[in-house]
Amino acid sequence: HAEAAGMLFLVAAGNEGSNNDEVPTFPANYDIENVLSVASTTRDGNLSDFSCYGLTTVDVAAPGSDIYSTVPGNSYASLSGTSMATPHVAGLAALVWMYRPQLSMHQVRAIITGSVVKLPSLEGKTVTGGMINAKNALEAAWAFQPPEPPQHPARGLVFEDTDPRIGTYAGTV
Repeated sequence: HAEAAGMLFLVAAGNEGSNNDEVPTFPANYDIENVLSVASTTRDGNLSDFSCYGLTTVDVAAPGSDIYSTVPGNSYASLSGTSMATPHVAGLAALVWMYRPQLSMHQVRAIITGSVVKLPSLEGKTVTGGMINAKNALEAAWAFQPPEPPQHPARGLVFEDTDPRIGTYAGTV
């Protein structure tokens, strides 16, 4: 039902440092079109030592080592894990959808996976062999033509094409 509703699930690949192609990690290994599995990289773009990987099961990578984050107790700390990498991809998906709300979940997924920066350290370790890149993703989102009304508009909103020359949409509640 979630896929039919246009929901994209971004999931952490796991922190066992193993190959998900050989030793499945769930929910990362669910073979469903709306699941996008995320590995972790270091600040240098190398696969994090702890990150699970998989040429056929882990889709993309994002920074996940030594991420400065909030922690309980109204504080901050440097944390590492594929669960620190996955929010980068969630933020990118949100950015793409805000930029082009008419895109379908499948299109946003294709944009994210098709706009990665290929890295030798990720070749053979992820489906795409690359790390996400916001600039590339937004440029790819712009290239999807022709625009259509949002695939899954929020209830209570009315969308209209405010400038058909550039294909942007605005809405009112």
